[in-house]
Amino acid sequence: MRFTILGGLEELEVPLVHYDAGIFPGTSDWYSIFEQFVAFDSRFSHLVYGCLTGRHGDVAEVDENTNREFYGTAEGEGDGPFHDIAEAQFTADAQQSVHVLFPLYLEKTSVGITRLSSLDNYYSVDYRPLCSCVSVHQYVGSLLMHILRSESPHSLALRGVDLDAPEIGIILHRLKEAGWKPYLKVHQLNWVHDVEGSYENYIAGRPGRLRSTLRRKTAKLMKLPNVQFSVHDDRKDLDHLLQIYQQVYDLSWKVPEPHPHFIPQLMSACAKSGELRLGLLSIGDVPVAIHFWVVKGGNAFIYKLAHDSSYDSYSPGTLLMAHMVRHVIENDGVKRLDFLSGDDAYKRDWMSVRRKKYVVTAYRPYSLLAQSDRFFEQHLRPFVKQLALGVAKMAKWN
Repeated sequence: MRFTILGGLEELEVPLVHYDAGIFPGTSDWYSIFEQFVAFDSRFSHLVYGCLTGRHGDVAEVDENTNREFYGTAEGEGDGPFHDIAEAQFTADAQQSVHVLFPLYLEKTSVGITRLSSLDNYYSVDYRPLCSCVSVHQYVGSLLMHILRSESPHSLALRGVDLDAPEIGIILHRLKEAGWKPYLKVHQLNWVHDVEGSYENYIAGRPGRLRSTLRRKTAKLMKLPNVQFSVHDDRKDLDHLLQIYQQVYDLSWKVPEPHPHFIPQLMSACAKSGELRLGLLSIGDVPVAIHFWVVKGGNAFIYKLAHDSSYDSYSPGTLLMAHMVRHVIENDGVKRLDFLSGDDAYKRDWMSVRRKKYVVTAYRPYSLLAQSDRFFEQHLRPFVKQLALGVAKMAKWN
């Protein structure tokens, strides 16, 4: 077993093989790493993959102390982002596997401060190291320590982490042990609901105003001719469905996607893997509402919703939501509904638990540059931001 730091996309040339279905596959195909994120962000001056490699079966045969004896060296550089939030096994060849992959990037500022950060982006909903199986979680902390020693950053920032994730708990523990005091700040909010029983049981537990809306709007909608609800879960007619998705999205209240190619290719990847659930509400030949969900490992992840705003009086998005929930409960047997990121008011009508995702920031101990960076990020930057907002408000009043 050994730890290695890899830099550059050329180091990772073989497909990503999914291992554990328990975590949302955010970018479930290798395409999203190589093709979609390469040109997204100029921040990535140095790409860092922290890897724990070894032969198949080694994970079950070695312990933490034994593994600490095998440290690799930093090698190579490159640019281009890496993002995945699936738990996975990265197979290097017939004998070797990467059991843990820790995607990060290194940024060097003009004043000499070096920051190491999670390789996340606009679409990230959960960040954690990639592990081949639960038994390798114990190596995550040692791998992080090796990365910190090899790259010598002044700070570490991991965005969008779930504090209940075992990998994150290990990371926090090892940071504290090493004197890197972690600071926590809420990054985004996440509404979920654990399904117990049938769809009827689920809907009976929703607020009365939602149940009333469903009854009234269903009765109103069904007076129109040729109303159709459908759910598509494979690649059949996918190109046509992607056109419909974009058509409805353009007629909705939503702002344009910052990276318009990402969602269609993610849909295509999920269709290929059998994880796509694309819900469509049509009236006659007119598509009115569309939902993009991902079903994986007993979870239904609600990724994108859109409807034609001219049909608002029928609440098409709400009615399609109910249809989708029924479908994933009765056909997929999901145990959890997950709205991913966002604290929109309507989400609490469908979900029952509000969770927090955090930014974890830590600074190198006994470093003047690191502590100066901490003071700037935690105190000076927020002060300047608030001051600018105050000046802007005063300018409007005048």
